[in-house]
Amino acid sequence: MIDYTKVKLIIWDLDETFWKGTLSEGAVEAIPEHIRLIHRLTDCGIVNAVCSKNDEAPAMKKLKELGVAEEFVFNSINWEAKGERIRQLIMDMKLRSVNVLFLDDNAGNRKEAEYYNEGLMTGGPEEIPALFAYAESIPAKDEEHKRLKSYRVLEEKREAMKQSSSNEAFLMESNIKVVLHKDCLSELPRVTELIQRTNQLNYTKKRLNEKEVEELFQNPAYECGYVTAEDKFGSYGIVGFYAKKGEKLEHFLFSCRTLGMAVEQYVYAKLGYPELTVEGEVVSMVKKDFLPPWINQDRELVQEGKQTVAVDGRKQKILFKGPCDLNSLFAFLEESDSIDSEFTYISSKTGVNIEQVNHSTQIVESYTLSEAQKKMLVEELPFADEDMFSDRLFTEHYDIVCMSYLADCNLGVYRRKETGERVAFVPGYYPITEKKNWQKYINREIYTSRFTFTEPFLEWFSKQYEFEGILTPDEILENIRFIREHLAPDTLLILILGAEIPFKKNRNPAYEGRHLVQKEVNDRIRRLAEENENITFLDINRYIKGQESFYDQFNHFVQEVYYEMAKDLVKVVAEKKSIELSEKSRTFMRVETWKEDLRMIKNRILRRKK
Repeated sequence: MIDYTKVKLIIWDLDETFWKGTLSEGAVEAIPEHIRLIHRLTDCGIVNAVCSKNDEAPAMKKLKELGVAEEFVFNSINWEAKGERIRQLIMDMKLRSVNVLFLDDNAGNRKEAEYYNEGLMTGGPEEIPALFAYAESIPAKDEEHKRLKSYRVLEEKREAMKQSSSNEAFLMESNIKVVLHKDCLSELPRVTELIQRTNQLNYTKKRLNEKEVEELFQNPAYECGYVTAEDKFGSYGIVGFYAKKGEKLEHFLFSCRTLGMAVEQYVYAKLGYPELTVEGEVVSMVKKDFLPPWINQDRELVQEGKQTVAVDGRKQKILFKGPCDLNSLFAFLEESDSIDSEFTYISSKTGVNIEQVNHSTQIVESYTLSEAQKKMLVEELPFADEDMFSDRLFTEHYDIVCMSYLADCNLGVYRRKETGERVAFVPGYYPITEKKNWQKYINREIYTSRFTFTEPFLEWFSKQYEFEGILTPDEILENIRFIREHLAPDTLLILILGAEIPFKKNRNPAYEGRHLVQKEVNDRIRRLAEENENITFLDINRYIKGQESFYDQFNHFVQEVYYEMAKDLVKVVAEKKSIELSEKSRTFMRVETWKEDLRMIKNRILRRKK
């Protein structure tokens, strides 16, 4: 049973769901009730998007003919699998899966979407009459379509952000204006809605009905205010609310539409950093002693210069190499033209998600294989490309290599039977050489790295390659030693340790017991670092406070964890490499004391070399 009261976004399939027929095969037949439903949902403040396997231009042309194109936002119309596309769409809209309904006539698409989006509500076309009845039963409280317009602003911002040199540069250029208002009674319904429905940036989680909110406004013991925000892209309307009693915040909450703008940090600073007891999970923690310089300030007054990092009078050269954990850490650090990064990427050649570029076996193979062997593998394996065998950490001189081993604990390693070359690919928990897993990969019931599996390919691969397994702690350490021995002698190798406590909400069997494996690897890395002065580590377990530190899965954490790691990374680099730091800089939004901590954190330490 779908709880429609939780739905903030509906994602529609098109063929045989929104309309009758398949667009790519000819004419389709409109369903008038569905068109009326879109209009009604928009009037009620429920937003609609499209996720369809189709060509975008004809699909959008048809929606325009039906008069509903302008009522869909963040549309994803192409021929790729839907699970990851829906995950990205929800992230871009700054929503949670539990507040999203996905409608699709294909049960396989629904199952795939549920796999990639924990808590996602799904249904087929048979669900639409009940949805229509619900929409008719609730008030049309957004006939001016303010909610739809705010998501159009987000959509425009997403495109503009892609063109900006960095996140902070984008924020500086956005001309963000935030206002705190005291006339709360005039906005009683909207503030009540915020209190009842806001989750991701609701720090106190106290729910009130409209009568209780009105009594709160009239209580002289409380200082109450609502928050509005706008930037050069448009107005976001009312995006936040606070209620302070004495020096303690009893209510402090913000709309997810402003996530990443630091509106919550700005308001917290303007209120004088009062006492705040955070209940449950929030995606962005507020800090004391920091006022975001890009909000309500002249840009020229806050740009005091760039920080530089130097070793022996020259810029240091650093390589960041790893999966999403390093990418998240990277986002908190300052820019420099002397930095390279090799993160998980989507191949422009194959469209496959290339995780193995940062698997230690693949890194060793990149050094030991001949160019002829690499070429043979790239030509033979449809999921491979040339960059998968990047060896620049060996061929270029880096002062520092910062690396994560998390891919080693996940991907399976396969050995070519005839000649012995090894490749890492997809979760080793489900070997692709075992026939019992084939339909799961073909139906995308398990993670496929965006590769389209077919039975002929799986049969061929199983004849040519044998499964060696997921790397053991011994094998991981052997690979790390090999990498260290073949780096330049003066290169500092910084290893990121994995989490050592389980994620209690885990639903993926591949992660069961992973924390125990990572603890064993971590202990060995700690001992290795004691033996080698050019190996050190960052221990993520220092920053994990409990289950509230996890985000959506075992290897994903809330931003505070990565922020704390970023601060310590700066210190490690400074201590190990005698780096000179400039004193001219402000710091990034999550710095606790920006006059301390080496004045190092700003927006990014290192920019990906293009």
